[in-house]
Amino acid sequence: MRTVLAIAVFWFSAASCSESNRVQSDSGRAMLIRQALNAELAAGHCYWKPSPIDTFSTSFFPGVLFHRSSCQREHADTISRVVATDRDGALYLLDSPSGFELLTTRHQPINLFTNQIEAYTGLALSLTGEMDAAARLVRKAEDLPVHVRMSLPPAIRDSLASVIHEEGDLVIVSVTSFDRWMLRKHRVIVRRGRGTITTTSDTLWRAPRVS
Repeated sequence: MRTVLAIAVFWFSAASCSESNRVQSDSGRAMLIRQALNAELAAGHCYWKPSPIDTFSTSFFPGVLFHRSSCQREHADTISRVVATDRDGALYLLDSPSGFELLTTRHQPINLFTNQIEAYTGLALSLTGEMDAAARLVRKAEDLPVHVRMSLPPAIRDSLASVIHEEGDLVIVSVTSFDRWMLRKHRVIVRRGRGTITTTSDTLWRAPRVS
């Protein structure tokens, strides 16, 4: 993963610019978002035409918009990457732990209640590059395609459920992610006061490569 420690201010405040400048700044913002996503996809060895940008928000980060794009790689697997923008005109490159830490420093996440920790953990894993942005969390073997489920040893099939353990400000979370090409177990420590995470991940299953 690349280490990203910078943000870029790239559009005018709507309150201080003319309508013409707003149009130009919106155009410039869209162009820089596209360029940033293309750079992240290229870093993941994806050189085909990327998908249109999907913009979404989350209650954990009010005032922040996330922008996601995908691309098919040489061996037919697909990767997705995400960048974020905020109302101050900052662009966050979210393909590394340092990029995510910068986001949480400027926008401390909220609503990190126990019943929301699993969802936040999945989001944080995708925004640190530990989990592909197109991956999803699975909790039982039935959540997986049949061919994946049948290829797993019983011990792994029985260990997919999420586990949450709280120790003061720290929440220790074990989750499983699947993205069609890979099944992974993540052990994550969430610092509830800051929203940052520390994680270790193991691959439980990997799809055979297409030659």
